[in-house]
Amino acid sequence: MRGRLRVSVRLCGSVLMLFVPVAASVAHAASTAATNGTSASAVSPVMPVMNVWLDNRDASMTRYLASTRTFVAELFHRAGVHITWVSEAAAGATREVTVTLAPSPDRRPTSNGGAETLGFTLPGQHGARSTTARVLSDRVSAYAEAHRINLAELLACVVAHELGHLLLPVSAHAQYGLMQPVWSPRLFPPFAPGLPGFLPWQATLLQRRLSDVSAN
Repeated sequence: MRGRLRVSVRLCGSVLMLFVPVAASVAHAASTAATNGTSASAVSPVMPVMNVWLDNRDASMTRYLASTRTFVAELFHRAGVHITWVSEAAAGATREVTVTLAPSPDRRPTSNGGAETLGFTLPGQHGARSTTARVLSDRVSAYAEAHRINLAELLACVVAHELGHLLLPVSAHAQYGLMQPVWSPRLFPPFAPGLPGFLPWQATLLQRRLSDVSAN
């Protein structure tokens, strides 16, 4: 399934995986643009808008939603995209996508060794592009706790990564930044100075994609 987010020590195709700290700190240091935000040249003067419904089905996540939305909006603002948060009542709005926060069906906690899916995009209907993603909230929470990462920040990065998959081409993974296929705790505060972001070329594609949708 496209855009799966996993916890693992290995890379498998287009799967994004998290793993215990190793060489990712080197990759992080080599990517200042990806960490500190997209360069100004990649940001459009007038930002295209993406409407997002954050469908929370996990009561334990309620206290983190406001901060998560703020961090997600900041990540996309750095990429030249404005996020508008909508409610279920706004279903069917132009450029709307849905990210559902829900525990994993089997309720298995995240482990440090085996592969664990943290999030994924659902296939579109009748060949259309997908507009729905799911984040497995209990596994994100367990990983944040195990590695002492701010839960709202990690949750925001997982949400933003899946939103990226909904908008970017299949080949959107990169060596650095938010869309890299392998993550380490060292990508996030307090181990890093800021949250990983979209690369400039990804920001350009995000803006173009949303501008095209707006024009149709």
